Amino acid sequence: LKVREHEQTLPAEPSTTGSARSPRRLSEDRVRQFRIRMSLLIAGQVLVLTLLGYQWKVVVANYFHQDELAMAEYIALFYAATDALIVLTQFFLAGRLLDRYGARPQLVLLPVVLLVIGLVSLGASSPLSWLVLMTLARGAIVLRRSLHDPALASTYRVLGRRHARDTVMFTNGLIKPGAEAVASLVILIGAARLSGVHLTWLWLLLTLPWIVISLRFAQSARHARERS
Repeated sequence: LKVREHEQTLPAEPSTTGSARSPRRLSEDRVRQFRIRMSLLIAGQVLVLTLLGYQWKVVVANYFHQDELAMAEYIALFYAATDALIVLTQFFLAGRLLDRYGARPQLVLLPVVLLVIGLVSLGASSPLSWLVLMTLARGAIVLRRSLHDPALASTYRVLGRRHARDTVMFTNGLIKPGAEAVASLVILIGAARLSGVHLTWLWLLLTLPWIVISLRFAQSARHARERS
């Protein structure tokens, strides 16, 4: 009797099926919507940055003309400075911003900065002003590698391991190469026809849907995280 009384006073063990709360998984429709928006975001990013990178190289070549040594020194200095800024930003700033503000500001910051620089560059009139502005635009890779890409990677966790793996394979294996191929084709066809202003207008206009998609995607990621 004492044993039975003791057993009756023991607290009931939590059920592994009923009372234990497990994170809810996203429905297939929401996973599909999430994947589509992420694909559009990545495609917009690749298109803009590929066109911008090409324009930056053209501007650098036009400014330095035949002075290959000066051009090599400039490019080396550019990559040394941007790589140093990327390391410093990731070490001291990226994690804190992501923890405090979430992914949305960091996803939107890059296209907004490029939009502003692109609008200013439309009024550029000298080779030096073009060089400065395109260097600033190209220098936005600091924002991409230290803030934008880590914020984008943090959103994969809401998908679960299997869906996250499939999404990475889809975006890296199909969306990125496809967008790069499209941008390269545009450059190939328009290399002899597009002026610097026309090329700026091209990637500048692409930043607008990129911003909208980033906002929508960040909203989807936040809602998915709240439901999980």
